[in-house]
Amino acid sequence: MQRRIFVAAAALAITSLVAGCATEATGTADGADGTTTVTVGLLPIVPTAGFRLGVEKGFFKDEGLDIKIAEAQSGAAVMASVVSGEYDVGFAAVVPQIQAVEQGLPIKVIGTASSVSNNAGLFVAPDSPIKSPADLKGARIGVVALKSIDEVTIRGAADHLGVDSSTFQFVSVPFPEMLPALEAGRVDAVELPEPFYTAALSKGHREIIQEPMGVFLGDGATNSSFFTSDSHIAKKKNVVDSFIRALERSNEYATKNPQEVAKTVSAYTSISSDTAEKMVPTVFGTTVTTESYEALGELMVRYGILSADPNLSNLIYEDASQGGS
Repeated sequence: MQRRIFVAAAALAITSLVAGCATEATGTADGADGTTTVTVGLLPIVPTAGFRLGVEKGFFKDEGLDIKIAEAQSGAAVMASVVSGEYDVGFAAVVPQIQAVEQGLPIKVIGTASSVSNNAGLFVAPDSPIKSPADLKGARIGVVALKSIDEVTIRGAADHLGVDSSTFQFVSVPFPEMLPALEAGRVDAVELPEPFYTAALSKGHREIIQEPMGVFLGDGATNSSFFTSDSHIAKKKNVVDSFIRALERSNEYATKNPQEVAKTVSAYTSISSDTAEKMVPTVFGTTVTTESYEALGELMVRYGILSADPNLSNLIYEDASQGGS
């Protein structure tokens, strides 16, 4: 599954999860061999493959870091564990990070995980009367969760294309059920990332909007990233800087070696190696595009997900590689 597993609704659980975390941190520790152990909270989805491949290749070891991966089941759980100190670093999509800022959680984005890669899209059935984005008026659209990054980017893309997104009816549908729901006519369109994206194309479903986020931000825009807590930076700035160097090296290598990425993906997900090899390659960015955060923050206010413009001025770590989209 792709980044769209992250949902806006999960943000409602972040505060309670933080309060319920153990007070004794289990994150960074110095090893007898001179390496520093760094615990990283991940979800078992495609955008984490670049980082995982870098760990396999020893790029983090080269920086003196011993990476311990903690598999989580939700972005809210990762956010809570980073803030509490249980994890040193976490992975999340842009939208929940913005929500965390609105809630006053002390986090910093330190590096990109994945960027707009043209391997996600809004699909309709082969015989659908919807022939172009203009025909989406009043459509029932399946997304993995309401008020998620999917909903924000679909509406943003539609409005950018001159379609009134306020007429859309969003329906929550789990990824594995999306194509059956589309084929049964329970929804008019569905937003699909890899590996469902390739499956939809192979079944003849038509792509009405390719990579909605890319429509208004362009290729290369950050859509998921790694973050840490302010307190971790204050205590372990050298470790954070080493992590950033290894992450950028990992992402550059992964983007250039999609076949190795496919093998890595099949090792930590239920995606078969054959399917992984057929997927449209993901771009693992090396630069955090500040425009992604600014644009999505504005859209979240416009669509009523946030009540006021979030203060994003301090969200991105000053030593992280930054740039426009």
